[in-house]
Amino acid sequence: MASGVFGDVDGRIGGDIRSARGGEDLIFPHHENEIAQSESLTGKTFAHFWFHVRFLLVEGEKMSKSLGNFYTCGSGLKGHKPSSIRYLLTSVPYRNQLNFTFDGLKQAAVSWNVYAIFGSG
Repeated sequence: MASGVFGDVDGRIGGDIRSARGGEDLIFPHHENEIAQSESLTGKTFAHFWFHVRFLLVEGEKMSKSLGNFYTCGSGLKGHKPSSIRYLLTSVPYRNQLNFTFDGLKQAAVSWNVYAIFGSG
């Protein structure tokens, strides 16, 4: 139960959580159960805002270990700048689905370089 993990700064259960986040697959039943358990224990609103991000697609398919279409920074993303990867991953609003492609990553690198040259001054 998250209320046991997220307490006030002095460690008491029932701290004020401004926002809670998770994947779209956690809305029901996981987050609804967290809300019910925490609010019944504390009598307080568990979180004021919920952000549920969409699944990441890779080349048009849901990213999945079982499909083998996932990348780690140490393997499939080696040779790409972290700034380009961050730019790509944050280029889509959280409610929209990102389709990760290496062409998209190359374009993100170009866009980031343009920003770094012209946007930082």
